[in-house]
Amino acid sequence: MKVVAAAMVALTVLGASAHADAILATDTYSGHTYYLLAGDSGGAGVSWASAEATAVSLGGHLVTIDDASENAFVYGAFGSAQVGSHAQVLALHIGFTDQVAEGTWAWIDGSTSTYTNWALNEPNNLGDEDYGAMWGSGLPSIRPGGTWIDFFGAASVVDPATGVTLPLYAVVEVHGTGNPIPEPTTLALLGLGAAGLAVRRRRQRAT
Repeated sequence: MKVVAAAMVALTVLGASAHADAILATDTYSGHTYYLLAGDSGGAGVSWASAEATAVSLGGHLVTIDDASENAFVYGAFGSAQVGSHAQVLALHIGFTDQVAEGTWAWIDGSTSTYTNWALNEPNNLGDEDYGAMWGSGLPSIRPGGTWIDFFGAASVVDPATGVTLPLYAVVEVHGTGNPIPEPTTLALLGLGAAGLAVRRRRQRAT
């Protein structure tokens, strides 16, 4: 795993900054590039929906796990990483969801992979949980790291035993081993161009 200086990834559409999450680490496996995604550079959690939006802006999706080897890679690369002030990762959003039809789990990228690694008694749809997540190394006493749970897709949960808010992160998968992260200069130019477009539109409306 390559830890990177947290890169803010922005998706700018028609002058509005629609999205910004932070890439904290990257790695490659079997010709694909993987990113550990957080809500900001300080290690705040990220929701499933927000992470998927960022994944699409990078040219990919939340990770599809095709077999036990890839599952082991994702867990080994990101499931036990230290993020910000958090010593260990609680869980990682993956691209598995039954949001379209309850109980019918599918990969968000349309993959037909049939591999699963559900933890014992999962998925349980406790309170309408529609999004898959990989359990990290943060609370190994509850379930083994690398196994899957269904979850609400939120950016964080509160530990009922301690009252501490625990963030969740996400893993993005992009086909190919190139680096699609825009350079800071490119992001700046995109921002300036969007700002100029917005100004021109305001002037046109004023006249």
